[in-house]
Amino acid sequence: MVVFAQDLSAIGKEDPVKLTGSVSTNHVFYHTNGESSRRPYTYFISGNLNFSLYGWQVPLSFTYSSQEFGFRQPFNQYGLSPRYKWVTAHLGYRSMSFSPYTLSGHLFLGAGIELRPTDDWEISAMYGRLQKAVESTGNNQPFYKRMGSAFKITKKHKTGKISFITFGGWDDPTSLEAPPDSLISPEENMVVSLAIEQNLTKKLSITAEAARSAYTKDSRSDRVTKNTDNPIDGIIPLTNKASTQYYGAFKGSINYAMSWATIGLGYERVGPDYKTLGAYYFNNDFQNTTINLSTSLFKKRVSIASNLGLQRNNLDDQKQSQTKRVVGAINIGANVSDKVTLSGSYSNFQTFTTILPVEQQVQQLTPFVNYDSLNFVQLAQNTTLGGTYRISANKKRVNTLTGSASQQKVSSKQGTEGVFVDGSVVYNGTLGYTFTYIPASFSLNTGFNTTHSKTPAGNNKLYGVSIGASMPFFKKKITSNLNVNMNQSYLNNEQSGLILVVGAGLRATLKEAHSLGLSANYLNNSTNDLQSITLNFNYSYSFGLLNGKKKESKKDNTAT
Repeated sequence: MVVFAQDLSAIGKEDPVKLTGSVSTNHVFYHTNGESSRRPYTYFISGNLNFSLYGWQVPLSFTYSSQEFGFRQPFNQYGLSPRYKWVTAHLGYRSMSFSPYTLSGHLFLGAGIELRPTDDWEISAMYGRLQKAVESTGNNQPFYKRMGSAFKITKKHKTGKISFITFGGWDDPTSLEAPPDSLISPEENMVVSLAIEQNLTKKLSITAEAARSAYTKDSRSDRVTKNTDNPIDGIIPLTNKASTQYYGAFKGSINYAMSWATIGLGYERVGPDYKTLGAYYFNNDFQNTTINLSTSLFKKRVSIASNLGLQRNNLDDQKQSQTKRVVGAINIGANVSDKVTLSGSYSNFQTFTTILPVEQQVQQLTPFVNYDSLNFVQLAQNTTLGGTYRISANKKRVNTLTGSASQQKVSSKQGTEGVFVDGSVVYNGTLGYTFTYIPASFSLNTGFNTTHSKTPAGNNKLYGVSIGASMPFFKKKITSNLNVNMNQSYLNNEQSGLILVVGAGLRATLKEAHSLGLSANYLNNSTNDLQSITLNFNYSYSFGLLNGKKKESKKDNTAT
């Protein structure tokens, strides 16, 4: 259940009571000449009702179909975020984000607050339950009750800002009636973080965040003397236990803006086993180094953006395998004229994997033994080209021609002396034409697409054409559309199938609140001699009340 902040200063300035909702029904008829698991007739009835009092919202919804019935209401997880001037409170089930390494979007049941008394200061805090206790029933994993608290203070100045963040999470070891012996243990975590954003000059800026996490796997373990060489670990307010470990994370970037280009360098390192209880999932044991360059040329008619990145894991050399990745990409866009726009991109993704044999770890074989055959390199390349040509454009007619082409190639090799062997290559191409007659709101589009793929299993080709049109009637109260698609496929240069799809539809809007739709689709698949017809009818009604009176609607409602 999501509720936006309610501005208490709006009391008396807007309608206090709002009631909105809709109800819709959908009926589907299906017929085929072959066997199918689909039912010949299915129907759906759904509705929603939303009651609002000065922004405090209570949404209700239901769904009834020929297969099941469902009802949803928000009272199992409900929260409010009232706001008054520079104070925002979070009550009930809420989520807050302080930074990726501390508290990052974790749902909690409790209270939070955000204060912005001046433009220079921001203060945020929260306290609540992160996870409720779950007893083991034999079919599910038990969980201890988990509590958490966080605090963030930010000081802004003319050229940047600095933030200090703390987060603490802890499990209640008494929250389970029958604590498991070995399945899980009550955990405890404390994280401190310092983040800065600073403009060093008018052209040079930096951003950085450094975090240190103290994580206790079992808070019931014996208390021991803290033994660490990092001075920050000594000030983290967490009781040191035998199962306590300390981890670090850092992310920073530096950017330099010139008159003709911007260049940036980024670095991120998250240590092995880094963990915060303020996030549901966290990637660790990796290091990223990136460099990027963007520029505009020829009076900003041509834009170029490129980046190069290096990534590796197994930072402490304790894992059985190590992976290194090289990622590079370049994107180019050009406004050749008022009628012609071109774009292109190229990227590669190269992965190096080194597998350390088990026998080398166990038997501690001599380092002179050659394990080169266990090195594996994979290269993935993507190239795309695209363009748009506006043939003509005026107050009555618009004619546009678009096209694109792409190549995706994957190759690999084993050993440092090996050669790359193509694994698969896929070529895609599209060509489309669109015509719009503005006075009648008539639109016509045609297209051609092709796909060629080469794999070790064989060569596949696909050719397709499409045509579609749409036009409104009766002062745009009724809209009609017609679409035809045909795709021919080949396997090793032999025809393997033809798929034809024809669709038509009508949609009508009556008095803005009522909407009706009727559509039909015909499918003919020669690959398996399948033919099918699908008919769909739907109706919806939307309403709104303000203080018990019917809401005046100014927009068409086309909800289904």
